[in-house]
Amino acid sequence: GIFSASEKHFFFQFSGIALLVFSSAMFLGRVLLDNLRRICTNKKVLMFGISLSFFGQVLTIITESNWGFLFGVFVSGFGIAFLVPILYKVISNEPYGISLLTGIGMFSFLVTPILVGGISEICSLKNTFFIIMISFFVVSMIILNKISL
Repeated sequence: GIFSASEKHFFFQFSGIALLVFSSAMFLGRVLLDNLRRICTNKKVLMFGISLSFFGQVLTIITESNWGFLFGVFVSGFGIAFLVPILYKVISNEPYGISLLTGIGMFSFLVTPILVGGISEICSLKNTFFIIMISFFVVSMIILNKISL
């Protein structure tokens, strides 16, 4: 909401539209995922999801138009919808795997706003999202190379 209102100059009253677009894209991606997994391997689906979400994040940051921003949010949500179920499937074979993945997700909801706020005090909010985007890509590549699908 803050990024869309302050950096993209959305009307503050409409900044929740990005969440609606993101959630709709995740729902659509989740519905289509089962069909895609019949055709492709899990690793290819994971690479596709990482690529889509990375491209969507780049688009949300660099675009100047509201429609481009919303399209980037949609693409990012669509890509993330491919990541979550496969990661749960892969980690479910590990002892305490699902609890660990869920705990990391909950921890990130608590810590991320603090980190974003702290980093954006040092550099701009736009640069903060670039840092998050690059971090997401690096961690995704490490996970993709470490897990066997």
